[in-house]
Amino acid sequence: METAACFCSSADYSCEFYDDELRQARKAHQCIECGEVILPGQQYLHSRYRFEGSWGKYDTCILCDRIRSDVYSRCNGWVAGELRDVIQECWGFDYVCDMREDLEGGPW
Repeated sequence: METAACFCSSADYSCEFYDDELRQARKAHQCIECGEVILPGQQYLHSRYRFEGSWGKYDTCILCDRIRSDVYSRCNGWVAGELRDVIQECWGFDYVCDMREDLEGGPW
């Protein structure tokens, strides 16, 4: 049985500083991976980083954080915001659209 090669980011993109913090939303945020709105009261992962001298931050919903942890558990690294493309490339489906169809009474 052949194993498909998946894209994993290389260490060339490593940050000078990176920190995650689990938070509870006080206002709406947008998940960097799936694009869904993180509503007030929901938990999410807030990430801060410094890359090539510039500071940045992004937020990830809990579901995408768990999926990202599983998908990249055997990889050397990852790039925030590319989870959807990696899953599409490696497994051939769009977990965001498929998840929405499932939640809305789709074909699953």
